[in-house]
Amino acid sequence: MLLVVNKTSLDVFRLIRMFGGDEDKAVLLVGDGAYYAMPAVVERFEPLGVEDIYVAKDAVEERNIVVSPEAEVVDYDRMAALIMNEYDKVLSL
Repeated sequence: MLLVVNKTSLDVFRLIRMFGGDEDKAVLLVGDGAYYAMPAVVERFEPLGVEDIYVAKDAVEERNIVVSPEAEVVDYDRMAALIMNEYDKVLSL
């Protein structure tokens, strides 16, 4: 399951736990959600069972964010492939 996070919210980690359940899951951070790719925050995904963290290149550049090494910066082509081809389920939070 790919969870697309496009904003910051106090509930985002609770929602990932609730909707992701025991499934294999990854997050795609876009828009203001890119702030979750920062080193001090990205570690919060591990206890939720998030295996892969992707972050939109344009969101990182617009916000001048330092991205954790655990997150993969992706362009639009890669985001489209993640959404259309690589994950059976996609959920926007």
